[in-house]
Amino acid sequence: MQFCDKCDSKLIKTSIGLKCPKCDNIDEIPKKTIIKNEIGILSHDSFPFEKNQSYEAPDIRNTLNCDRQSGISYNKDYNFLTLLRYAHKLEPNTSNPYLDEYKDGKYFYVGKGPTGNQTITSGVNEKLANAKQTGTKIHLFWQEYANNDFLYVGEMNLEGHESKTQPGKDGNDRIVYVFTLKPI
Repeated sequence: MQFCDKCDSKLIKTSIGLKCPKCDNIDEIPKKTIIKNEIGILSHDSFPFEKNQSYEAPDIRNTLNCDRQSGISYNKDYNFLTLLRYAHKLEPNTSNPYLDEYKDGKYFYVGKGPTGNQTITSGVNEKLANAKQTGTKIHLFWQEYANNDFLYVGEMNLEGHESKTQPGKDGNDRIVYVFTLKPI
């Protein structure tokens, strides 16, 4: 693992060498760039994870150039969203403000934003809400039990979304957006 001399960020592998996601202009990398890594190859034609296989979060995040903190991350070079669902009890509590669930063959994934009302008119929540119209692919990784690896469920169809009231990380009720996803 190598780090940037300027900002100490982890360098990512690209077809034109190691690059810093903060200091280097990643936008200069051609759109058809193939990113090689320990898991596989990310390209427009293939996805480096196998459906129904389990992976560690750092491998998923590094391979797909995901946000290191968020459960929803958008890769603009390849126009896809990565959703990571962390295991939790399906009950309101301040340690987990995301009441994601699986029911009747569908996944119900709560949008981004741990406190206050979520918005659907900007950021990754908007990207997810508009995935059909923009042709953005959605890839879901689901952790069944805390401290376990994430199962790659596969590419998902967005069936819709609705607003609900749920408690936030601060314990106060807020409006969240729950996205209904079904495997392709």
